[in-house]
Amino acid sequence: KSSYNGIGTAFSWYLDIACKHWDALVEGDYNRVMPLPYYKKYNQQHIYIPYHIKHLGVFSVDKLTPTITETFIYSIPPRFKTVELSLNTMNKCNPEGYSTKEQLNYQLDLIAPYHTIYDSYSDRVKKDIISSEIESIQVRRIENTAEFVSFNRFNQPSGKPTSNEIDDLKLESLINILLKYKLCQII
Repeated sequence: KSSYNGIGTAFSWYLDIACKHWDALVEGDYNRVMPLPYYKKYNQQHIYIPYHIKHLGVFSVDKLTPTITETFIYSIPPRFKTVELSLNTMNKCNPEGYSTKEQLNYQLDLIAPYHTIYDSYSDRVKKDIISSEIESIQVRRIENTAEFVSFNRFNQPSGKPTSNEIDDLKLESLINILLKYKLCQII
């Protein structure tokens, strides 16, 4: 909660719902934490990226360096036969002995005033916003989580569902808790 690079998916209650098993590397009195979601297959443990968690990595109350992040990666216990991680944006590193792949991550910082955010949009996005205003596109709040989960499942860019029933039930549980504690809105 007090980490400078914290994200909601790293909370223990979120991890409890999103993945069946998880462990964590913890430094000091939770000064730095690295959640490790894993699954068991043929009596072996494998670290993986759960369906409803985009990234994890090291979370810290202090600024992170590549050396700190690499130290956590090298500290992953050998009982995990394979390790697949998606690190958060503050985890810059390139650890030896691991193959890495950089991926694009689009994050919209909502701290700035709207006009500042709007000014940074591309001309195409600005045109789309104007078109939606002209077309009187309506934005409405959805209270039914099942409706949202169904919409989400069948409106993927690929046109094919990317989740299964278990993933959908997890998503519905997560959204219900987030709504209960007023941590999200479905619009």
